[in-house]
Amino acid sequence: MYYRQALFQTKECLFFNSTYINKPFKVLETTKLFSYKAMEMILCAYRYIQEHGKDAREPLYGDLLTAALYAGIAFGTAGCAAVHAMSYPLGVTCHVAHGESNYAVFTNVLKAYEQRRDGGELSVFKAFAARILGVSEKEVLTELARLIDVILPKKRLREYGVTEDMIPAFAHSVETEQKRLTAHNFVTLTEADYREIYKDAF
Repeated sequence: MYYRQALFQTKECLFFNSTYINKPFKVLETTKLFSYKAMEMILCAYRYIQEHGKDAREPLYGDLLTAALYAGIAFGTAGCAAVHAMSYPLGVTCHVAHGESNYAVFTNVLKAYEQRRDGGELSVFKAFAARILGVSEKEVLTELARLIDVILPKKRLREYGVTEDMIPAFAHSVETEQKRLTAHNFVTLTEADYREIYKDAF
């Protein structure tokens, strides 16, 4: 669904490394404005569905479509980074839909970011999401994963047919073939880091 992918895109836009402002994409204040608004609309809709059941989603489609539009506007100026870069080997090799392949590594990438730099825009995001989700900032990533699972239950990489011996090749592919995306990571990640993230998602 468009709104699933939109949620991942809004967060990638926020954690986009704006050091690379000489490149085609960059974070603007309007990027953050549209990203946070889209995220608020999507997370509030997800909470409603969580409380009232999946059949309750139909009246929300209009709002979700608007949120997807806002996410697209943000995505158009900021672009993407590690989540999208790491989704490609999975999507191509195992024929997983793009939004689902993003989610397969999404929370794992956020956790890796948090471990390496728990500050900057990540802190802003966690405070923002904590207010919507009604949890502490320390609980945000766990609660976010739990909430998204209501809409799209997360699978381990092995459930898509990934084997452990494929992980080094996936990580090498990201490091060597996705630099146009990984150049914008929230923190610098190495090939070893990508292997670690894939193993965490395995």
